[in-house]
Amino acid sequence: MTMSYVSNMQDDSHQTLERLISEGQNILDRSQIERRSLKSSGAESGDSILSEIAGAIVGDAFESPRIGSTTRRISKSYLRDERKKKLLESDDRYFNLANSWISKVYDYLGGVSTVTKTKLQNSHKLLSKFSKIERAVKPETKLKIGISILKQFALRGVVGNKTLETLKSAGLVTGPGGQFEAYNQILEIAARAKGFLIVVDPYPSRETLIVFEKSPHKQPVKFLTYPPQNRRNRAEFEVLAKKMKNDRPEIDIRYAPPKTLHDRFMITETEAWHLGHSIKDFGNKLSAITQMNTTEKKQFENGFSVIWDSAKPV
Repeated sequence: MTMSYVSNMQDDSHQTLERLISEGQNILDRSQIERRSLKSSGAESGDSILSEIAGAIVGDAFESPRIGSTTRRISKSYLRDERKKKLLESDDRYFNLANSWISKVYDYLGGVSTVTKTKLQNSHKLLSKFSKIERAVKPETKLKIGISILKQFALRGVVGNKTLETLKSAGLVTGPGGQFEAYNQILEIAARAKGFLIVVDPYPSRETLIVFEKSPHKQPVKFLTYPPQNRRNRAEFEVLAKKMKNDRPEIDIRYAPPKTLHDRFMITETEAWHLGHSIKDFGNKLSAITQMNTTEKKQFENGFSVIWDSAKPV
């Protein structure tokens, strides 16, 4: 079964990713500021320190050109060594901070996946992409590469693997190539409907009408949709809808007022499902059929009744 993108799926994975990006950027900024500061302070204080060292070594003899020149060379060498020592200490400190951050990122990526409307990348692929930072030697370079990769992941959208597993166990998760599997799941929901069947889908099609055929006979079916925008498609749909209503009078199809529908739903007396795509498009793109809880079902039914009462029969 192919994993899926779910537009309304929420967990704390994205917030954690944003924190990691911010933390990595903070380490990088501090490292760069400290290096610039060390180089700048070394240049500014060089002459004064040089004079102090020279005076301490030779006193008044510093005025001698030969002794002064030798002393300056010794002093400059000392300053270079001191500055190099501080830079190395700074590098070591930020190297450790960078490695600690990288370790956190690896742990995080081991538990998430990125999802878009057409593609999913699991933890293995994310870890493989992030491991590109190992080619770099300097901590600053590693941080820059790592932050850039994480920002790409953030743009795609991340979700915890546990959330995906929960979604998988609660309903059907499908993607490109899974059209038959997805449509079959929808037909099964209709076939086992108890009490009634409500379908809300803004984009009607022949496939939608076939779903109603699978519902138990003499059991009320309500389909709320919009009229097809294409005149020919609308005429064809309405002919098929009227034929179906002649055979199955319990099927009631209505056009909702403009701008009152958005998502897709299948509701029965005992079940409530949210469809990530219109029935006619299921399986063409990454999507999911997710089960709604009792509270969500009740809220939907209340809102549906209001729109249904103002809808126009087909």
